[in-house]
Amino acid sequence: MRLLVGGGARPQLAFAADLTPRRSNGAVEHSPRQREGKIQKGLEAFDSRLRTARSGAPGLDLLNLLDRAARVQSHTRIIVISSGLSTADPVDYRQLGLSGDPQKVAADLKARHLLPDLSGHQISFAGLGETAGGQSALPPAARQTLQETWRRICTLADASSCQVIDELAAAMPPTATKPVPRINVPLTVTRPGPRPGSQKASLPDTVLGFRADSAALSPAADAALRPLVQLINTRHLRADITGHVADVGPGHDGMQLSLRRARAVADRLVALGAPRGALRSVTGRGDLDPVIHNWTNGSFNEALASRNRRTEVLLDTTTTTR
Repeated sequence: MRLLVGGGARPQLAFAADLTPRRSNGAVEHSPRQREGKIQKGLEAFDSRLRTARSGAPGLDLLNLLDRAARVQSHTRIIVISSGLSTADPVDYRQLGLSGDPQKVAADLKARHLLPDLSGHQISFAGLGETAGGQSALPPAARQTLQETWRRICTLADASSCQVIDELAAAMPPTATKPVPRINVPLTVTRPGPRPGSQKASLPDTVLGFRADSAALSPAADAALRPLVQLINTRHLRADITGHVADVGPGHDGMQLSLRRARAVADRLVALGAPRGALRSVTGRGDLDPVIHNWTNGSFNEALASRNRRTEVLLDTTTTTR
């Protein structure tokens, strides 16, 4: 196992560990009990180094980090712990924004021969979209777009497998000790919806101002809702509004609360100028459609739960059938 730490242009190999259980004379340990203990001790040592590792360079150049990791050793599993908010060309989210088309971003890098060679490697991303310090939190739609972008980059770089994992991210949020450029996070981020030509805006409860067990919108929510009203009016769009809540345990599916919140958003869109007839449906899904499972090892995880508390507005030109 090798630990590669990188922020800017030159990621460094910080630590390498051979977890092969060995005896004092260097021979491989064959005793099952001794093997298990020595492997566990090696893992604990590696975990300790991992938790204290810090980059010595400012910013984040994740594309270069992937390239460096792939060249350390061939045909390995690479676990990348990163927010993914790269601030170095050619993947600089200060210029790309957080609502770009992941497929186009990855295809452009491939066409310009800027992708690393990940062939033979199994890539697992942890922490994509997780922010800390002075960086604003990402709404669910932006986080999903970010994750999909890196997944597509990984795939086009010929990795044998590409996945986004959450367990490690919850235990080890990315941190930085050097200056990191801030990336502007819009209140509303739209991404392609499930129907051709549609867009989906995902509005976190933190943006809408919903408090616990309440469907009262904050006045600050208007900043996120006005752009949707403008889209509905200028492009003659229809809207489906769906409320979602977090899974807080048995007996609390939140169906009624999510419906009340969806209705509050619908009413406010109308108050801001959207035609009532443009609202095709207003529904609550409770905790049935989570962005991520917000229970970790049987315990409620508030950080993950906040990602599930949202109201989604699906916009398209489909006429109503009612």
